[in-house]
Amino acid sequence: MKIEIVNKLISKIQFELTVRFKFFRKKKDIEKDITSYMSQDQSKSFHGDKHLKEVLSYLFKQKITSFVETGTFLGRSTLYVRENYAGPIYSFEKKRKLYELAQKNLGGRDVTLVYGDSGSELPKYFEKFGGYPLFYLDAHYKWAEDSPLSRELKSITENFDKAVIIVDDFKVPGDNNFQYDVIFDFSNNPLGYRRENLDFNFIHQYIKKDKQYTFFVPFYMVDDSKEKNNGYLIILIGVQDDVVFFLNSQNFLRRI
Repeated sequence: MKIEIVNKLISKIQFELTVRFKFFRKKKDIEKDITSYMSQDQSKSFHGDKHLKEVLSYLFKQKITSFVETGTFLGRSTLYVRENYAGPIYSFEKKRKLYELAQKNLGGRDVTLVYGDSGSELPKYFEKFGGYPLFYLDAHYKWAEDSPLSRELKSITENFDKAVIIVDDFKVPGDNNFQYDVIFDFSNNPLGYRRENLDFNFIHQYIKKDKQYTFFVPFYMVDDSKEKNNGYLIILIGVQDDVVFFLNSQNFLRRI
């Protein structure tokens, strides 16, 4: 019992140091050799979630004008999209090391890989995305000093009247089967910090209010091979009757 109490105290101290001091957050960054993470096994792309891939497969067959990903990491999901979608692909990565590794992993393939903060770089490419893009937002790293997600949502919903947005690592309401991210605000360090779950309340703060939206979340049990699936939120901007009909007909999705 004493050991358990001591371990909890140590974990609490480590957490408080991390959320209050940038030095400790940097130590949380990727330090190990991550090249082995990339493999040609595309079953692991998009968290290995077969249902999410079914949704993507359907969307790729619609009149999507481009696929736009924020948070390339090593390019595994980007590679999956390239092999399953014929249209233009854009992917944004902020970390130089990851950007360079993704370049190597995607070498020779027709993908526009952009180095920089997606929150500020994304709008520069809006005209290239066409009138009906599919956005996959996954650049909101937990310990990021300035998470781009709020800026991504704001700029996308202000500039597109028809689009599909998939927000990764979303807290699915009323369902504990799914992992989700927490968005931190470190601007008050070291005196304090603010944290918000990546849930619907967070999303609602940053989407333009005078647009028509339809929302779907996953609704299925955990795969036996994993402890938890990663949650996600599908946002449809504008009238998309065919897409809504398809998503409504899938027993692994729930409209909210």
